[in-house]
Amino acid sequence: MENQIERLKQEIYDYEIELKKLRSELNAFNAVAPQPESSRPSDIAKAFRSAAVATAERVADLTGLKSAITALEAQLAQKRSQFQELEKQQQHQERLKRIEVGKAEAKSLGNEINSLVSQLESKISELKTICHQYEPDHRVLKSKPDFGDYWRPPEFVLFAHLSVPVFLEHQGQLTLGMRPFDVFQSEREAQQRAQSERARDSKLAMDAQIAAARKREIAKKC
Repeated sequence: MENQIERLKQEIYDYEIELKKLRSELNAFNAVAPQPESSRPSDIAKAFRSAAVATAERVADLTGLKSAITALEAQLAQKRSQFQELEKQQQHQERLKRIEVGKAEAKSLGNEINSLVSQLESKISELKTICHQYEPDHRVLKSKPDFGDYWRPPEFVLFAHLSVPVFLEHQGQLTLGMRPFDVFQSEREAQQRAQSERARDSKLAMDAQIAAARKREIAKKC
């Protein structure tokens, strides 16, 4: 496309130069009617005949010159239109390339953000582990027996509702937002697993008791 644009530039330049020449010729075109050589009737008649011939030639030349200018102007307008269209296409392609470069840079930085968030979550989990180690001593120091069971000492570290950045892409749309981070999720999942296991063990024990009771009933009947 770059070659097409350069070629059109040169063609437009050539058309403009040629059009300038034709317009200069049109402006300078002014045939002078021949003057009679003397005041004799024969010389005057000759001058008029020469003027008629010159006038006819001048009209023909002017007509041809104007036609050439009109045709050249039309061709020049067409070339300029083609040039503008090619420029628009080139600008569109350049924008697409810039967008692709920018998108790649944004995705790279987004991946770095997600990596840093993973490190941040790991550090928060380490902080939670430290809190668990020192929480019992903290509660003893902060306890107030006189207040009874209704008193709850402040946390060693209070974990409020936490959110962390997240960078993602969905159907071509890049998004940087926030998502909740549950620092106690692993404990809750462990508790749920333990509850599920206890419920399963309890059901197995109950089933075993029921089966044993049935066996005893069958044995009594025999």
